[in-house]
Amino acid sequence: MLRASEALPIARRAAKHAAEVYKAVIKGPQAPAPAAWGVELGEFQKALPWLQWRELVAFATHFGRHGNVREDIAVELARELGKRLAPPDTSALSHATLALRSPQEVS
Repeated sequence: MLRASEALPIARRAAKHAAEVYKAVIKGPQAPAPAAWGVELGEFQKALPWLQWRELVAFATHFGRHGNVREDIAVELARELGKRLAPPDTSALSHATLALRSPQEVS
């Protein structure tokens, strides 16, 4: 298991990496080159969980204004937004609630 003293440097490196990816996307080449041109897909994917909402919204706004976007990057952004907007998985909760009910209530 990771100790707190080990986790902090890892989190700092990840946050720094995410900031670098953010800058590369936002300050990337101008049109007609697609937005996020030059950003590696794997690096973008690694950065996504570390980005804040405002940064994800900035990506979406930037992509919309740019008009031409790398499709693979746009798909990953949409997937991350979908994960964050999705309601929590309630299947485990509903099973637990059902288990607490009496047999008469269930039938």
